[in-house]
Amino acid sequence: MSYFALLIGKLLRFCLNVFGRGSSLPGKIALKIDENILSKFDFPSLVIFVTGTNGKTSTTHYLSNILSEAQYKTMTNLAGANLVQGIVTQALEYSSFNFTIQADAVVLEVDEATLPNIIEDIKPSHILMLNLFPDQEDRFGSVEELAIKLNKALVTDSKLILNANDPRLAWIGESHPEFLLSA
Repeated sequence: MSYFALLIGKLLRFCLNVFGRGSSLPGKIALKIDENILSKFDFPSLVIFVTGTNGKTSTTHYLSNILSEAQYKTMTNLAGANLVQGIVTQALEYSSFNFTIQADAVVLEVDEATLPNIIEDIKPSHILMLNLFPDQEDRFGSVEELAIKLNKALVTDSKLILNANDPRLAWIGESHPEFLLSA
């Protein structure tokens, strides 16, 4: 089923590009066909997640530009499609037909509530957490509940880059000192 999902997703992505349309629809359809498709992709060793309540798009843009200027072929989701279906759509665009991501580096804006759902499938090398503000509590409960969910999701060997001015992110850093990227 995974290969069929890849083919349908790539075909839909191609058709939308022909008509100048951007959409997360290819990823949404691919996920309907194979809900585990994201775990099938072979990502490069440098994968950076940028998450938090505010500043994700700008920071993702800056990081991807820095890597591109350093001659890295970079996969990114600059259009801001930061939910699972948008990330799958980007993977469909950048992958070969054997699920290998054709990039040296990946910089993904990841919705803060989405990170726990994809961290095991992509296994980022670095996670940059900017901040957690209470402006979307209707989606994920309190900011404290979100911090707990993010903290529990960090079971990979990802290096953490945290905004220590945010007390919730400082707490996450204290909970995972072995993952903190130090200067």
